[in-house]
Amino acid sequence: MWQISAAQYPDISHGACQILVGLRETLLDHFNHQATLIDTYEHELEKSKNANKAFQQALMREIADVTRAVAKGDLSRKINVHAQGEILQLQRTINTMVDQLRTFAFEVSKVARDVGVLGILGGQALIENVEVRNIANVTTAVAKGDLSKKVTADCKGEILDLKLTINQMVDRLQNFALAVTTLSREVGTLGILGGQANVQDVEGAWKQVTENVNLMATNLTNQVRSIATVTTAVAHGDLSQKIDVHAQGEILQLKNTINKMVDSLQLFASEVSKVAQDVGINGKLGIQAQVSDVDGLWKELRLM
Repeated sequence: MWQISAAQYPDISHGACQILVGLRETLLDHFNHQATLIDTYEHELEKSKNANKAFQQALMREIADVTRAVAKGDLSRKINVHAQGEILQLQRTINTMVDQLRTFAFEVSKVARDVGVLGILGGQALIENVEVRNIANVTTAVAKGDLSKKVTADCKGEILDLKLTINQMVDRLQNFALAVTTLSREVGTLGILGGQANVQDVEGAWKQVTENVNLMATNLTNQVRSIATVTTAVAHGDLSQKIDVHAQGEILQLKNTINKMVDSLQLFASEVSKVAQDVGINGKLGIQAQVSDVDGLWKELRLM
């Protein structure tokens, strides 16, 4: 057998060693590069996860802030965080709800002010993830005026805070709507005066709307009762009373008409009594009642 040793071929042995050393260094460089890439990917993935978590927390906090503001009557807030997917749908739903509630509050306040303060009658208000889906369904219902729904999904953490805030908002809106509707029905349909909308723990726009509706009810109560008192007195022959409550618009016209009627009746009664006394007691014939600006039956009686 042939015996081959490294000493017999020193060049071949040296070249093979160099190749092995180079191959080893190349493999080490490749593995080190791959390890660096893996570390970079892991670092970027962790950054992305942290950024996404921070974004979700910021979004939920902003949603909670807006719904909490709505519950307190502050309708100036909107959700402005950039979102996608179902979170974007929830953002749009809540912002639409805020727009609808702002329009509702403005229109109700306007009608209450027109009727109760300015005396303008005939006005009408011109209105227009399992947890995420549940919240979106409730806020959509609120935007459409349906206050019967609540967030019932099992939630934790900040989502739980958001759930409690939205449900509190719905409770307050229910109480507000019930009080205002009851008062409006009592005054406008049943003719029951003197009532007030009693809504607890309301702030902002809801407090303003409640105050406007109560002011309307108070003014109408005072005006109608004053008119009733004067006309009842006239019916009983008491011509000494006048309507003195503050009024505007059509209510002011009615007040002026009734007060003018009382003045005319006072003058007519005085003149008729004077003529009756002159003729019946003093024996003065040919006396005429001097009453101007009378029409209809009063004018016929004066000419008799």
